[in-house]
Formats: sequence, C-alpha cells, structure tokens
Amino acid sequence: MPTLQGRIAQADGSISPGRIEFGATSRPSCHWTPRRRISSFPDWSILQVNGSHGIDVMNASPDEILEVAGKLAHEGTTAWLPTAVTAPLDQIEKTHRAIADAMSRQSRGTSSGAKILGMHLEGPFISPKRLGAHPPLNLEPRGDAIHRVAALEKLRLITLAPELLGAREAIRLLASLGVVVSIGHTNATLEDAEAGIAAGARCSPICSTRCAR
Repeated sequence: MPTLQGRIAQADGSISPGRIEFGATSRPSCHWTPRRRISSFPDWSILQVNGSHGIDVMNASPDEILEVAGKLAHEGTTAWLPTAVTAPLDQIEKTHRAIADAMSRQSRGTSSGAKILGMHLEGPFISPKRLGAHPPLNLEPRGDAIHRVAALEKLRLITLAPELLGAREAIRLLASLGVVVSIGHTNATLEDAEAGIAAGARCSPICSTRCAR
C-alpha cells in the first residue's frame, strides 16, 4: 500500500507527524500522532488528463481508459475527464467512442476506479499562434466541424479560442447543450474574451471543479 510520510495540518491549526495511505479505493486514509485516524477526504477531481501511467487518452482503448481510472483512484482521485487534443475529427470521434464505452461499463458496475465524468476536448478550435504542444491541425468552430463536435454526447468541457471565426456562435451552441466552454490556447484580445464570456464561456485553463458541474 503506497504511503506518504510527513506532517499533517489538522482542522484546529495544529501540525502533527503522520502518514497518508492510498489503498485500492478512491478514498485514502490518514493517520497521525497522537493516535487518530480519518478515512474520508474531499473529492479530488481532475478536469484534464491527457494521459497517465504510460497510456495516451488519444490512442487508448476502453480497457486502457478504465485502467487509468483505476490507477487514478489508487492515488486518491475520485473523478476525472479524459482529455482529447487537437487531431483530425475522425480521431476525436474515435477517442470519444472509447471514453463513452468506458463510462458505460462504469455505470453498469462492471468496472470501478475514479469516475469518468465525460470528455474534455482541448482543441481543435484553438489559435494557430498558441498551439503549445498541439499539432497545427486547428479548425474554425463553424460548419461541419462544430456540428460534429456538438454531436459528441459525452463532451463535458471544451477548450476554445474565442477570437476564431464562428467562435461566438459555437460557444452559444455548446453552452446550450450543457458543455462548459473554457477559454484557452488563445490569442484573444480583451474584447474577444469578453465577447466569448457574453456568449457563454465560463471557464479558463485555471478553473475550479465548479466548471464540471
């Protein structure tokens, strides 16, 4: 059982030596001196996981996605969003199918691990000037591209550059479907960002778990 040793800050402000043990469940247990024990922690949700433990979400099978869910749970994560990056739409749809399959197995109780909340799509609607590690396959969020993305039933969060042609209409469409739009990988001006927020964007790359609700 993996264990972290160190000093633990308690609710009353005191600090005591202790350890945190990570078992096979999603809730680690905490032990400290004087002899006390607490076995419940707040939920730890991760909104962007592009890959973990040698598994790349973009190329993962449903079994591999569930393997990541199990590994994350073992480390204390209770919920997460497998994250696809900029790629041809056919590849993004394939990744979505794998995520949806893994979610279905979890909902049937045939697999455990950190709960898969849905898919985070980081691209392809990002600025060509702010690609970061993404390949130069960015698209404008309009026409066939936005309709295919909007049809992804398990899409829960999308990173999008609001200055792109068609972005405001795309944000309104995605928001109406319950998808959280995050402004990111963007070369937007203040006016572009404000227009994106007015259209329904309500998250940024540094956002809280409120974005996934």
